[in-house]
This record gives sequence, structure tokens and C-alpha cells, in this order.
Amino acid sequence: MAFPGLDLSIASALLMQAALGACPVEGAPRVVTHFAVEPLYYSEAHSSDALRASMAQDKESTLNTDKRSAVFGVTTSITSSNFKVSFNTLTDETGHQCLYVDTATFWITYRPAVFISKDILNMPCTLNVTKAHENEHVKIDTQAIRDYLPHIERDMLLHLRSLGYQGFGPYPKDQMPTHQKQLLENLVAASKPMTERLRDARRKRQGEIDTPENYQREAAKCPQDLPAIYERFYRKTK
Repeated sequence: MAFPGLDLSIASALLMQAALGACPVEGAPRVVTHFAVEPLYYSEAHSSDALRASMAQDKESTLNTDKRSAVFGVTTSITSSNFKVSFNTLTDETGHQCLYVDTATFWITYRPAVFISKDILNMPCTLNVTKAHENEHVKIDTQAIRDYLPHIERDMLLHLRSLGYQGFGPYPKDQMPTHQKQLLENLVAASKPMTERLRDARRKRQGEIDTPENYQREAAKCPQDLPAIYERFYRKTK
């Protein structure tokens, strides 16, 4: 049995492993991550009440960490991830193939959006403080994703290592598309908890500036706006 394109030692190993119903051990696969940030979407078109209602169920929204009763601004995002796997195969002259993961690649795209309540547009100081606060949320999100990418690479490598480096097969060549699809589905399923852990890590970071102490510091920057804020946001709730 000859193996075109393989040196004699690899061909001999594949021949021996095929006879035993297994594939030869190959090198470790690679995991690669790519991260892109798209331009910020900005809006001042909605009221505080409308922002709270529309963002209440948004898992990406900073309403998850902002516990103030009055919503001056909200940061949210669309964070999409694509996952692609390339495979290597070893083929013998009978058409049987061994299947290996070559490279698993993540593409993560972050699309931030900042919504400022139209109820504060006539309070320039509070408006500027709120904009700065929401822009800080975007910076925190971006850095949190960058910092978490090595964790995604590590987790996927650990998953691939758990599958072993011996490969899958040997399979008849005409069955390879089915087995590639099954392996890809396994890896996609394994990647989903990794992206959920990324969301949790981002939320934890966001909470660092959504604290009562920070809210007090920000409010103290605009004492001239406090009467209007109380009248507009808090008196009506009593």
C-alpha cells in the first residue's frame, strides 16, 4: 500500500495504524483568533423610559450592571463570532483517509452602540459626563474582549487535545464530508460556552464603573443640574 506525497516513515505508520483500525499521531492543531471593532453607533433619539424598556432584555446592555433608577445613557453592542475549521487528511491508495484538525479560527466582531437619553440634552454638563461614562463602557468592552482572546485559544486547544492527535478514521473517501461535518459540529458546540464565558467576563468588567461611588463622583461634577434631574427623574416616581 503506497501513500503518495508521504515519506516512507509516515506511510509505514499509516499502514500499520490502518491495519489496527486507527490513524497515526500527527502534530497539534492550531487555534487562531481575530478581533475587529466596527464604528460606534450613537443615538440621542429616545427617552430614559424608552431606553429602559427596550434594553431590559438585552444581554449585551449595560443595564445589566447599571442599577440607577434613572437611565441617562446605555451602551450595548452586537458581538458576533464566526468559527471555521480547516482539516488535513492522509490518504492511502485504496481511498481510505485519516482526518485531522489543522486550524480552528475564531473571528469576533464588536459593534458598539451608545444611546443617550434625550431627557438630558438640555443639561450640557450631565450630557458630557454621561457621554464620557458610556464611552468608557465601550473602551472597557473592547479591552475585555482583547484580554479574553487567549482564554478562548487555550480552551479550544484543551478541547482539541481531549480529542487526541491520532486523528479520526480511516474512513472511505466518499464518507469524509459526513465525518468532517460531524467533527465541525462538535467543535462549534464546544465553542459556544467559550463565547458565553466571554460575555460574563465583559459584564464583570463593566461593573467596575457602575458603582454607587462612581455615580456619586459623576453627579458631583454637575451640581447645577441636580434640581432639574430630581424634578425630571425622581419626583415623578414618588
